[in-house]
Amino acid sequence: MAPEKPPKDRPTRRVPGLFQHIGVHSTLANKTQSLKDNTFRSDSVRPKFQQVKHGSLVKRRFSHVNPTADVVTTIRQYKAYLAEHAYSSAPGMFWGIPKPGDSFDILFPEPLKLSRVVVLTGAAINKKIRDKLLYGSLEISQKFLKMENPKKASCKSFSPVQEFKNGELDMKHLRQLYPQGIQCLRISIGAKQKSWVAITEVAVFTDEDSAAEPTPAAAAVGKGEARGRSKST
Repeated sequence: MAPEKPPKDRPTRRVPGLFQHIGVHSTLANKTQSLKDNTFRSDSVRPKFQQVKHGSLVKRRFSHVNPTADVVTTIRQYKAYLAEHAYSSAPGMFWGIPKPGDSFDILFPEPLKLSRVVVLTGAAINKKIRDKLLYGSLEISQKFLKMENPKKASCKSFSPVQEFKNGELDMKHLRQLYPQGIQCLRISIGAKQKSWVAITEVAVFTDEDSAAEPTPAAAAVGKGEARGRSKST
């Protein structure tokens, strides 16, 4: 049974509060405003990863803007670490508590001619990289059908294309494998995955994108990884 909607004339309030007034002096003459929302917490609207000292936790390896997509997941979300954060070009990540068979779906409005997909996992916790996706795979479908529920998509004939290796996945040559385009990407959680999962970056490249290389800032952070990566010509 659906919950009853509150009357329109009844004021509603969100706790904890989303906004806090800064300062006491108003733009109006001779007026001050000293009231504060005691329920406001800065971490209720700003995810914890934006406050940590380890800046490399959320720096993007790729200077890149992904194509428009909807992102949904059956993985149990931890606090304010939303699934969209892993796909966005802004700093952020998804952090969750998975179980075998969980999925992380990326759905495009129409089939796109993709060339490459990179997924990076693992968060810097106490100077150690933890919560990598060690047992999982990338699955691809060319056609979206419907939503099974708000957290999972139904797409035609998902095909596994590559497994994660040490928490990372780099699938290339998709244009040759799927010339008609791709509409659904799925990160599938394997049966042996025991730890939490932090998905720090999902980079999706199309034919129109330039060479998919790390940003200079990100390369400086991960020098060991940068040495093994060839430069674009």
